[in-house]
Amino acid sequence: MKPLLGQSLWACCLAALAAAPLSPARADEAGDASRPRPPESITMPEIPVRLAQRGDELQLETLCVDLADASGRSVILVGTTHLGEEGYYRQLQQILDACDLVLYEDMAGGTLGLAWQLRHKAADGSLTPHERDLLDQINLIDTDPASAENRKAAAHRLHRQTRVIDYGGPQFVWADLSYRELAERLRTCPPPPAYTPVPPVLPPLNGPLTPDRQARRALAAQLCEPNGARYVMKTPFMRERDRHCLSVFDAQSRDRRRTAILYGAMHLPHIVELLQQRGFRLRGLRWYKAFTL
Repeated sequence: MKPLLGQSLWACCLAALAAAPLSPARADEAGDASRPRPPESITMPEIPVRLAQRGDELQLETLCVDLADASGRSVILVGTTHLGEEGYYRQLQQILDACDLVLYEDMAGGTLGLAWQLRHKAADGSLTPHERDLLDQINLIDTDPASAENRKAAAHRLHRQTRVIDYGGPQFVWADLSYRELAERLRTCPPPPAYTPVPPVLPPLNGPLTPDRQARRALAAQLCEPNGARYVMKTPFMRERDRHCLSVFDAQSRDRRRTAILYGAMHLPHIVELLQQRGFRLRGLRWYKAFTL
């Protein structure tokens, strides 16, 4: 198999990084004093994550994008980081719960949905003995403090997306490639060209720079590094998955009035392009605080 990427570990890290309709009058958070803008003036940001100074706080924000087609069907792209504050994921859950279809990423073959469905059955006491054994195994793996995901979350004092967002609703549909399927697709893909990182200049942080704040600062710098973000967004690793997601969208969304696509933020610009090819137009943008540095 040919090399996947010139910077595969970095790309995989970021990739392991998509309510009521958002008003086109708001280009930012609810507290921002932005004036109403017509939909045709809305421009998709090149990089769907950013650092924002809010009073004394410096925070990392991710983008949600609202689109609609001529028939009135709407799509909300819920872009995420995969580590964040609990309140961040609770806000995104409200958007997902207001949709009648949610397409989500999961290279483990859609097991996120299964795990949450079993947790729901456990809560109402309807698990079979076989399902109980399966859920015990899932929880043992998922909560293992020695796992890389849990160690990283603990180091940052943040939550894992998959432990807060509830994927068990009937509207959730797996819309990703499995690791094996992606490897097959990438066999013939040439590696993308190398890039030169240009670390962003981060403002100084107020207060003591504790180890967890240092970890969040490093994560934010990595996510906001412009050359690296541009590089990752154009890799076959990302784009093949975007195309597959839109093939699931084509098959599943015809009779749905409001669809959400829950993917890592770096997928959003390409997914917007694919939706625009299908006749969708930008209707609104909104930024959400993932975590405070």
